Amino acid sequence: MFYIRCGFVSQAFESSIDDLILRIDSALAEDDAETSALRKELSIKSELADLTLTQLHQAQEQLQYYHQLCEEQAEMLEKSLSLLMKAVA
Repeated sequence: MFYIRCGFVSQAFESSIDDLILRIDSALAEDDAETSALRKELSIKSELADLTLTQLHQAQEQLQYYHQLCEEQAEMLEKSLSLLMKAVA
């Protein structure tokens, strides 16, 4: 079936080589498509992670702001209570 005659490769052998080349090209194209899909998915998830991190930082800043307000309010209440105690006494 597969044999070399007079320096030329038989037709069956050439057909087999062409088939293998097509299969390799197809596998490479599938790998490229899969790689592209994975890169796109990674890009989307990376953007989502960046957005989540930004939102986390914003929430942290808001919490710090409201914590500071609570501390100031507590200090004002203590001073008010102190003044009230002096006024009553």
